[in-house]
Amino acid sequence: MPLDFFGMDFGLTKGGQVVLFEANATMSFFPFSPDPQFAYLRSCFQPAQAAFREMLGLPAHAQGRPPAQMQA
Repeated sequence: MPLDFFGMDFGLTKGGQVVLFEANATMSFFPFSPDPQFAYLRSCFQPAQAAFREMLGLPAHAQGRPPAQMQA
């Protein structure tokens, strides 16, 4: 997919193959679902934020401002 930033909704079959449901340039991490079954999604936030900042050539933390905090 020739985009710098995009999101995908996908699943894995029992055989390990990827089943793509959706891919587009307007995916969003927010809001996080409070349902415990989706708690694993929070683990992608920090790496995605770091990759986005790196892509833009920004420092890890913008001029003394802490990284965005997730709401529980």
